[in-house]
Amino acid sequence: MKVVIVSPGGEFLGGGMGTVSRNIKIGLNSLLADDSVEILDSRGESNIIFSFYYFIISLMKYLLICIKKSDDLVVHINVSERLSFFRKACFVGVSNIFNVPCVLHHHGAEVISFYENASSLSRFLVRYSVDHSSLNLVLGTKWECFLKSICRNCNVEVLHNAVPIHELHAASTKNDKFVISMLANLCERKGVVIALKALRELKGKGLDAHIHFIGGGDVDKYTALAEEHGVKSYCTFHGWVRSEVALQYLASSDLMILPSYDEGLPMVILEAMAQKIPVVCTPVGSIPEVFMDREDCLFIEVGNFKSLSNAMLEIGNDKILRDSLVSNAFEKYESSFSLNVYSKRLLNIYKTLIRA
Repeated sequence: MKVVIVSPGGEFLGGGMGTVSRNIKIGLNSLLADDSVEILDSRGESNIIFSFYYFIISLMKYLLICIKKSDDLVVHINVSERLSFFRKACFVGVSNIFNVPCVLHHHGAEVISFYENASSLSRFLVRYSVDHSSLNLVLGTKWECFLKSICRNCNVEVLHNAVPIHELHAASTKNDKFVISMLANLCERKGVVIALKALRELKGKGLDAHIHFIGGGDVDKYTALAEEHGVKSYCTFHGWVRSEVALQYLASSDLMILPSYDEGLPMVILEAMAQKIPVVCTPVGSIPEVFMDREDCLFIEVGNFKSLSNAMLEIGNDKILRDSLVSNAFEKYESSFSLNVYSKRLLNIYKTLIRA
C-alpha cells in the first residue's frame, strides 16, 4: 500500500495539521513498510508567492504519483477552511481523474462560519471537495452534521485525533513557580487575552504562577498587552519553536491551559494528557464530546478570565484533584487516543476504500 498525505507545512511544519500528518506517518510506518507513506507540502509556511510555489510543486508530484500508481494507492488530504479548500479541491479532482481513493480530513474549527459567510465560488469548492471524496473524516458530530447538511450523500466518519507518547527531557523553566504552558498560535480565537487577564487576576492570591506562551502569531502584540495588563514579568513569549522543543516545555509544566473560543479537537490537549499534565480548557468544538468536566480536565466558561483564574488556582492548590484528573485523562488517552489504536483504524479505513 502507498499512502500520500497532503498537508500544509508538510512533515515538519503546519501546526496541528502538521502534527497529525507526522503522527499518521509514524503510526502507519509501524504497520507498513518504511517507504509506504509520503507527505506532500501543499502550502509551505512563507508568503503567498512561495505558498503558490509549494502548491504547484506538490500538485505536480501528486500527479506523477497518480500516473505511475499501483492498485493500492490512497491519498489522505488535510483541509481546514478558506483558501485551504481552493488548494485541496485540485487534489480531490486529480484523485477522481485517476480513480484514487481520497480521504478528506477536516480540521477547520471555523469551517461552518466560513461556509455560511463565503462566496458562491467558495461554497461550491467546499461542496465539490466533500462530495467527490471517498470519505470525509471529521473530529466530531458537530462537523459530521454540518457536512451532511450541505452534501446529503457524502460519506462521513468521525475520527478523533491521536498522539504518541514522547520520551522527553523537561525544558528549563522557572520551576520555583507554578509553571503553566499554553501551546497555540497566538490569536484572538485561542483566548490569549483571557489568559493574560486571568494571570493578572491571580496576583495576590497565593499562587506564584508563570505562563509560557509557545507558538507563533502576533507575538509583539500580545507581549505589549502583557505589559499593559501588568503581567509581563509573569509570562514568557517563546514564539514559534520546533515541535520537540514545544513538547519539552509542555512536559516541564504543572498545567496546560487552552481558553479558546472555538476548536476542533486540539492535539495539544491530547499531548498534555499523554504526558500526564493536567488540562484546563473551554468546552468548545469536539472537546465536550470526549472529555468530562472535573473527571479528566477542568472546563471553564468561554471568554471568562475569572473562570480561568479560579481553575488555575484550584489546580495549583488541590493536589488530590490534580492527580485524579491526570490519572483519568491518561487512562482515556490509552484507550481512545493512543497512536497504535488510531493507526490500526486508519489502515482499515484505507483498505476498505481500496477494495470498494
